Amino acid sequence: MKISRLLPFSLAAVCLLCALPTRADILVTEGTDIRRYSDTGTFLGTFLGGLDVPMGIAASETTGDVFISQAGSGEIRRYDNDGTNLGLVAPGQADAKPGGLAWVKDRLYVAFGGTKAIGSYAGKGAAEPPRLLAGLPAAAQDVASAEPNNLPGVYFTTSDDATGEGMLGYWDGVDGHREKVIHTFAPGSQPRGAVAWNGDVFVALLKAGKVVRVNAKGEAEDWMAPLNKFSSPQYVAENMPVGLAIRDGRLFVSSYGLRDQGGRKVFIYQISDKAPQTNQTINCLSAPQYLAFIPAADPKGSARMLPLGDSGKPGDAVLRATADAKTGTLPFLSWDSEGGDRAKLNLLRSPVTLVGRAAGEVVRFTGTAEKSGTDGVLFRLAGGGAEILWTVRVKDGAMTMDFTGSGDGLAKFERLELVLPFDATAAATCPFPSGWTNDPDDSKKAKIILPSLIYAPDLGSLRVSCPQAPSLQGRWEGRREFRSTTITLELPVPQSGKEIVLNFEPWNLPQPKAVADARQWNAARRAWLNLLQVSAYRPDGDFAHNINYPAEPGGVWANNVVSDPVSSFVFKLADHVLLMPELAPGISATSLLRRTVELWMNDAIAPTGQVSYVYNAGTPMDGNPAVLIGAWAYVEATGDTDWLNRNIERLEFVSKFTEGRDIDGDGIVESQNSGNRNSHSHGETAWDCISSGHKNAYVNALAYRAWRGMADLESRAGRPEQAAHFTKLADRLKEGYVKTFLNPETGWLGWWRSADGELHDIWSDLPTSLAITYGLVSPEQGREMLDKHWASLEKTGFKNFELGIPLNTRPIPPSLMLTGFGGKLEDGSDTFGLWLNGGCTVMNTNIWLAANYTVGRTERADMVLNAMLARQQRGVFSNGGSFQNGIVDAPPNGAEFFDWKGNPCGYEGHLVYTYSWVQSLLLRDPETRAKIFRTLK
Repeated sequence: MKISRLLPFSLAAVCLLCALPTRADILVTEGTDIRRYSDTGTFLGTFLGGLDVPMGIAASETTGDVFISQAGSGEIRRYDNDGTNLGLVAPGQADAKPGGLAWVKDRLYVAFGGTKAIGSYAGKGAAEPPRLLAGLPAAAQDVASAEPNNLPGVYFTTSDDATGEGMLGYWDGVDGHREKVIHTFAPGSQPRGAVAWNGDVFVALLKAGKVVRVNAKGEAEDWMAPLNKFSSPQYVAENMPVGLAIRDGRLFVSSYGLRDQGGRKVFIYQISDKAPQTNQTINCLSAPQYLAFIPAADPKGSARMLPLGDSGKPGDAVLRATADAKTGTLPFLSWDSEGGDRAKLNLLRSPVTLVGRAAGEVVRFTGTAEKSGTDGVLFRLAGGGAEILWTVRVKDGAMTMDFTGSGDGLAKFERLELVLPFDATAAATCPFPSGWTNDPDDSKKAKIILPSLIYAPDLGSLRVSCPQAPSLQGRWEGRREFRSTTITLELPVPQSGKEIVLNFEPWNLPQPKAVADARQWNAARRAWLNLLQVSAYRPDGDFAHNINYPAEPGGVWANNVVSDPVSSFVFKLADHVLLMPELAPGISATSLLRRTVELWMNDAIAPTGQVSYVYNAGTPMDGNPAVLIGAWAYVEATGDTDWLNRNIERLEFVSKFTEGRDIDGDGIVESQNSGNRNSHSHGETAWDCISSGHKNAYVNALAYRAWRGMADLESRAGRPEQAAHFTKLADRLKEGYVKTFLNPETGWLGWWRSADGELHDIWSDLPTSLAITYGLVSPEQGREMLDKHWASLEKTGFKNFELGIPLNTRPIPPSLMLTGFGGKLEDGSDTFGLWLNGGCTVMNTNIWLAANYTVGRTERADMVLNAMLARQQRGVFSNGGSFQNGIVDAPPNGAEFFDWKGNPCGYEGHLVYTYSWVQSLLLRDPETRAKIFRTLK
């Protein structure tokens, strides 16, 4: 093709977004989803989910319609501001691989990577063949409107993925070869996104890891240095810029890099800065690519959206939903059963839909919705020769769904399915059912049984029931890769003239007798269920953290709904269940505890008897005693001696591994890890970045409680000899405990004594607090120990007690940490206050509080607990959370760990163990402590 080398630019600047209102949201393509954020970075929910490799995204400045290309299917579709599908612009051509999009003067421009072409479609597309600029030297990557530079067409980028060579070009958009090459990029550049501004063009160079600014003469200069450089065989920078957008003099740059190296963000820069720096970012959940601004969401919805819900009086439960009149779906659902103002964030990843099952195949309905009275919507749905009338009513914070059916095809249906796809990035919404049943085809696909709670962390609970099918079942499935979960309720087919009803009623946990202050309980109640996350079934090939995960079971206790089950902290679940076994009528927490214990003792255990750390991986030392504590707590809470008699020998097998680790016969258990300095091993406890090993005070405290519990279980089972065996083990451990771990220099307990004999005291209260709570240290001696540790904390100047207390009060040197987690300075001070090197892990505070209440330091403990309750009551993050910000799965953005200033420094976002701190409100009561820890006294 004939190419002219230079193109004169006009220096007249025209704002690309001049037609947008003052407020605008930004859409970001991430994985299979498109997510919506405010231009200040607040997450506003998933705009569209489950797309087939969404790439390009563009918005019409006149109508606000959104155009999206999908490289997988090859389709280009048009949507409105609410995400409603408005039709096809271009049919699927998978080999064309449509990528970047731009909307210019009622024409849509498309970069086709597969066919090395730029195309344009008029108006709504589909009816008119596209104009094409073909024969480009490499795959087209992106297109950008040239209007800001007072030109009629588009800029485009091409890139050869093999060499990284590429170019920035211009096309005026008319038929013929009127394209111009503006600048060519050397190998190793790999151009991607482009955007025009003030006579120049900014271009993102993915492989070079930087953004360049190309002027009117075609000269390029580095405008933004590489975001962050890391050693990699493939890329200079793991933070790889892809998409660009401009608004209000700010350049938005998406970074496609690895999340654990600071990538997967949208960085925001002031264009006027001579040396661009930014402290503003949008933290994305998947790898972000292309960006587009659209008018800010109207909180009242569009004309086709039928709102449902009411706020009632202050303090009343709130449920809000929105029906789409054109599609017959519910695209918005949120609630606050606690009677606050947090029912703002859409909990859905995509709309709630109703489908049918006939001959094992999914039958999709089409239909519309119309208002039904003042508080309802009627959906008229058709498909498979049947008509379904689906009425949804919202009143007084509750939602009722009625289903009736008619038509000759109704008899062919096996069932209806109500599909509730939740966005786990908004909140780790979770079912807590009355029971479970295994799928006949795959036992890992455990099904929930109604009635069930469905709770959204910090937003409250709905109790779901079906009078016509009291034991109605549902599937609970998820994907960690996409941070998505789905509840699919399997409804009976409504026969002609009869109806099926689903009730979604707000439910709040009753105030325990151990808590006298209603205000304190109301704050803690928002967080109580946050600890009871139930794993969703995850299929083979769920890709996350560069790992193809094998299938993982549903229906057991896990870090969060799409994260790993972990054995080490089952004792925290045990305490939670003992403190409040009954959650709602017909719904008990004991079933989750039983299923979880059975997983670890039967399925996730080595032939040696060592329980795995995560499902079928890892070798912890705290897993075995934690699971035994869980088994004792289940029997204690239920009195289920039949279960005990069936499983007592298996529990003995689990214990035998721990018993066999007393290598030197002194009564203290030793682990496989040496714990020596510079071993840099994965820790043998849940505090896994700390390279502890050999004789571990924390592990031995758990073993002591486990053996006291086993002695009690053996007595219940009528086995006195075995009971005496476990009593002797516990007594011998207690006898040698303090002298093994006491640090005479500090006056409290060190964490572990390594194989070389060194006592490693990282200045953490945790081993001391656990030993006090479990009775390994007397209250008098424990009070003195805690006072000395409190003095060390006061010297640090730490005052942010709404985060609890830090894990340790001085830095941990890298020689005692897993490689990469201890910092570069010899004393570890450069990472102090982060993660497990002195960060506020929140979950450790529960044990500290219980210990202080045990020794009578009530005033000090109340000061910390009340600060945490106040934070919990007011909410901190945009999803209403105080110690969680949805499922993030991207360090350091998760709000389960904090630095001392309160900035998140975790990665999960929602971590169940965090919420053990609310147990402290009940454990403040001496009678409750005596009940929970009765075998230890």
